[in-house]
Amino acid sequence: MIKTINIISFLLLLAICVLGLFTYHEDMDVKIPYIDMVFLILGIVAGLLLFFKINLRWQAIFIGMKQEGYPISKKGFTNTIVYEGINIVFYFLAGAAFLLYVNAIWFIGLIIFLHFVEGAVHLVINGIYKPYKIIVNENTIMIIAHSIKIIKWHKIKKIEGKHNDIHLVDDNNQIHLVDLDLVSESDANAIKKRVKEIAADRNLYCGLS
Repeated sequence: MIKTINIISFLLLLAICVLGLFTYHEDMDVKIPYIDMVFLILGIVAGLLLFFKINLRWQAIFIGMKQEGYPISKKGFTNTIVYEGINIVFYFLAGAAFLLYVNAIWFIGLIIFLHFVEGAVHLVINGIYKPYKIIVNENTIMIIAHSIKIIKWHKIKKIEGKHNDIHLVDDNNQIHLVDLDLVSESDANAIKKRVKEIAADRNLYCGLS
């Protein structure tokens, strides 16, 4: 869900930036009907997407702070910084451009800038409190990083190992990936051991070595 919201948010804000470019460069002679209304609607949608993202991501952050799990390694956190960094740099530049230069509804720039603030604070919180982790228990596997993935055991019918990943196959033959490159080698081995124990308790096929 978070990944989908991030993609939609990025594409929407990119579209807003293109419209803002046409608005700022009046010499391009492109007239967009009801441009203020268009910006208002797009701004409201962007704000709602930010609300949903904050609600989902920060609930997971608080869960990560409270529950025991396998923390994301420095390598895994670096991958998260790269992924999140692309977004927050774009949001910072686009938000600043709207606030400073584009003669449009002012809150567009503010909403874009808030997307930047949310992403930046998300990374800072992990740097301090280390909530990014993989949590494995009898009911779910939860992967908390720049996106949140929750895999429910009752939907899983078999488990396979591919390279350094765990593939959990559900009743619809959809594969849910647990990327063990996100954690240290010792924690990866501990996760495999825990998954095999749960698989045995649930009488699931487990192809982990």
